[in-house]
Amino acid sequence: MIRLAATSQRDPVERARSVLRRHLVATSALVVGIMLSMLLAEWALTRRAADRMAEQVSTRVARTVSELVTGADFGDEGQSHTALDERIRSFLEAGTIVRIKVWMVEGDQVRVVYSDDPRTEGTVRAFSSDLARRLDAGETVVLPVPDDAEHQFESALGMDLREAFIGFVDRAGNQLRLEVYVPVQSRELTANALIVQAPVIGVGLVLLVVVLSWGSLSLAGQLKTLAEQRHRAVLYGLRSREEERTGLAQRLHDGVVQSLAGSRLALDSIRGRTAADDALLRRVAEVLGDDTRALRELLAEYVAVSGAATLASDLQRLADAAGTPRVDVRVVPGVQLDDESADVIRRAAEEGVRNARSHACAARVQVSLEPRGGGAELAVVDDGRGMASASEAETGHVGLALVGSAVRSVGGRLSLESPATGGTTLRIWLPSPAAGDPRAPLPLP
Repeated sequence: MIRLAATSQRDPVERARSVLRRHLVATSALVVGIMLSMLLAEWALTRRAADRMAEQVSTRVARTVSELVTGADFGDEGQSHTALDERIRSFLEAGTIVRIKVWMVEGDQVRVVYSDDPRTEGTVRAFSSDLARRLDAGETVVLPVPDDAEHQFESALGMDLREAFIGFVDRAGNQLRLEVYVPVQSRELTANALIVQAPVIGVGLVLLVVVLSWGSLSLAGQLKTLAEQRHRAVLYGLRSREEERTGLAQRLHDGVVQSLAGSRLALDSIRGRTAADDALLRRVAEVLGDDTRALRELLAEYVAVSGAATLASDLQRLADAAGTPRVDVRVVPGVQLDDESADVIRRAAEEGVRNARSHACAARVQVSLEPRGGGAELAVVDDGRGMASASEAETGHVGLALVGSAVRSVGGRLSLESPATGGTTLRIWLPSPAAGDPRAPLPLP
């Protein structure tokens, strides 16, 4: 089965507005996406820079504190406590550190042998071989403070902390680990950077939206102009074709038809001289009479009409003048069309009947017009030979191509179906006038 279909928007202005709306929505979505991406990227970069700064500060603080504890003897816990309390008091009071712990390695475990908070002394945990390897290599390891039971007192402070580990050996030769808790401001640095940079990014993107919107408005105006020009061009082409046909019909009516009719009357007046001449003249008169009737039927079909009020009678007149093939017309009450749409329906029906007679060699054509889906649907169905290919349907009928353009220009849909079993169906749907439109006509009878 061959199927062709075409659709379009009715109003060029509405089409331009629709394009503008889609463009603005796409532009806004793109801008929002870009802004979010830039903010996320900026947040990640700023947080990374703040973390590097926090690690550097924690490393320097831990190394400074480690110089104070390396000379102590943690085998004598009382002596080490007294000495260290004095040494680190200034760091604690200044807020350079908020906690200090000294771990002693005992086999595969470590135990807190000193802390400025006595509640944490005696804490035992498993020995981390990876951490030990890094510390034994002389590395200062800085880590975020985890939120777990071991660090419950540090977590309760509600501060952004880093724990810095340094391995050392005390005066008595004990293997020890220094853990210093250093307050950092990576969160504040990140937030402050975003507070400064987000408005700059936002203003830049807003300016971008303004520029793109201006371009969208300009594009919409151009699309509107092009759509209106195309609409006028299609109507001009259709009307020019009708004017040409009307002019040809008038010339035929005033010249050829009158001459044929007069010739037939002249032949009738001279019949009867001889039997042979009489038979010949009768035959010529019959041919002239048939040609005259055919031309008058064709002229009746080509008479230019307009307006929605006469659409039903025009379709019936088209059926009455058709001769062969036989044309049946059915108009269902309730169809509403304006004059322009009614004229498109009329031309489409004429084109469908003409194609059925000239190309499809049809014996019968059914033309129906009925309300459907908020508009009017015209169907022209013939029982002819159909179309051999889609290319024939697309390029073989100039009149049908003009009708298709006219249908699309008033917001309608056109479909052409030709099943393998033969026959062709031309179906056209046009929207009814908008409710409340003062130009809207009354329903067709």
